[in-house]
Amino acid sequence: MSNSTELELAQQYCNGNKDAGLELLERHKGMIINLARKYARGDRTLEEDLIQVGRMTALRAIPHYDGSVKFMSYATTGIIHAMIGALPQDSRNLGRILSLDAPFKRGDNSRTRLDLLAAKGDTFEEVERANLIAKLSEVMEGLPALQRNIIEKIYFEGHPINVAAQALGLTGPTARLEYKKAIDYLRKQLAKN
Repeated sequence: MSNSTELELAQQYCNGNKDAGLELLERHKGMIINLARKYARGDRTLEEDLIQVGRMTALRAIPHYDGSVKFMSYATTGIIHAMIGALPQDSRNLGRILSLDAPFKRGDNSRTRLDLLAAKGDTFEEVERANLIAKLSEVMEGLPALQRNIIEKIYFEGHPINVAAQALGLTGPTARLEYKKAIDYLRKQLAKN
């Protein structure tokens, strides 16, 4: 399928033709399935979940697609990030799984994560996600402002890297280089903890 055909389908989807978006996804379902298999590592249930994450992420990318490259070339980075984010925490190698009876904040033994869970009615996953985001935010303070802004645009705002680059006034290659430096730094810092 040519870039212009993909762009036409994307525009139709943005104008309310949901079938055009589904057709675009259908034409690229093999790539989404392959990515899901790669990250699921044989877990069929997780693979099915990751396929859905990939499809939803691709759908969210359609309105931002400009036709300059193949749709999947454009959407793959966002799909990969979303799939990694959907993996169980122990599969992501982002640090140890936190105990529910551990203090919610360092040095504050008055409240535990279990207390927070009971008080707010949140699920365990929501509490763990909040803890991970808090830890990530703390580590991100050590990044230069540009790298921190790139990470925020991609992970917290959900933009693909090229949209983040454009919003920050960067070229794609510069954004990718700064992104790689930021990820390397974050991995090292999170591995220490």
